Amino acid sequence: AQLGGLDQRKIMVLARENLPKVGYNIRIEIMNPMIPGLIGEKMSSSDEKSKIDLLDDEKTVIKKINNAECVAGNPNNGIMGFLKYVIMTIKREKKKKFIVHRDKKYGGDLEYEDYESIEKDFVNKKLHPLDLKNAVAEVINHMLVSIQKHKKELEELSKKAYSVS
Repeated sequence: AQLGGLDQRKIMVLARENLPKVGYNIRIEIMNPMIPGLIGEKMSSSDEKSKIDLLDDEKTVIKKINNAECVAGNPNNGIMGFLKYVIMTIKREKKKKFIVHRDKKYGGDLEYEDYESIEKDFVNKKLHPLDLKNAVAEVINHMLVSIQKHKKELEELSKKAYSVS
């Protein structure tokens, strides 16, 4: 299976058409909408600051999220994109709410059942970017716990997969 953004469609079609010609089975292509990077408009695997890596530790995730571009009232950023296409998709499937933990002096916790409600509050500046970032980092770190248990094995596998012989 191959996972990629819609911008990878042409290369996936090329692979689908040509891999069987050189002895490989046809693979499944899973394409997702383009999610903005944490910095800038496009997420890039070559720019560590623009993405969360599956092997990033908790502190790294928090640092990357806190450094992400996220202007109050403007939902066109990587935090909101990841929230919409990843976090809220998973929350919806599991019938769970997205919770933004806030001190009572700032209005207390916020709970959301759908992305549209989050975006509405963000655009109307009822949800502060830092509160949003903290909640997103918390969810991402929770999602990565099971991967972190196998971090050494996965790093070794990645090293083998991407080493030049």
